[in-house]
Amino acid sequence: MSSQTFNRFLKQLSAQGREKADGFDSSHFDGMTSDERLEAARLLRDALLAGDSTAIRGLVLLDEQSARPTLEDALQKLSGDPSASLILAEELWKLTNESRYQDVMVALLKDPDHSIRRRALGGLQNTPHNDRLMGVLQTLVLDDPNKTVRFWAATHLIYGLGLIKDFYDVNHPYIQTVRDLSSDNKEVRENTLAELYGRFSNLP
Repeated sequence: MSSQTFNRFLKQLSAQGREKADGFDSSHFDGMTSDERLEAARLLRDALLAGDSTAIRGLVLLDEQSARPTLEDALQKLSGDPSASLILAEELWKLTNESRYQDVMVALLKDPDHSIRRRALGGLQNTPHNDRLMGVLQTLVLDDPNKTVRFWAATHLIYGLGLIKDFYDVNHPYIQTVRDLSSDNKEVRENTLAELYGRFSNLP
C-alpha cells in the first residue's frame, strides 16, 4: 500500500492548470519509502522527457545528487526546447556553479521569444557578470526591440558594474540611468551607454 506522501506526489504529478503550475515542494517527498523514491525518480524522469518542466524541480527536491546526471541528460535531449533548456540550465547552475550552464542561459538571451530572453535574464542574476555576459547585455540594451528586456538588461549592467546590490530595488540612485538605457529612443540609449563607458573603465 502506498504512503500518503507518495499518493500526494502522484496527485501533483498528474495535476492540471494552476495546481500543476504550483509544482512540487518537499512535502511531496518527505516520508516516502526507499522503493517509492525510486519509483518517483523514474516517473519524474519520464515526465521531464515528455515535456513536464515541473519535474525538474521535483527531481532536485527528491535527491540533488542523483538529479544532476538526469538533468544533464535532459538538457542534451531537450536542447531544441528553449523553455526547458532554460529551467534545466538554471537548476544545474544552482547545483554545480559550472560556467557551461551560465553559457546556456547567455545563449538564450538571443532567443527570438522575448519572454525567454526575459526569463534568461532572471536566471542569470546570481551568476558572475563576466565580460561575455556584460557584452551581450550591452547588445540587448542597444538593439532589443522589447522595452522590458532592455530594462532588465540595463539593470544587469548596473549590477555588473557594482553600482547596485539588489535587482529589485526601484529606488536605487541609478534608476534614471536604467530608464535611459531602456528608453524607446535609441540615441538616448547610445548616449547613456557611452557615458557609462566614460565613467567606469571596468565596463567591457
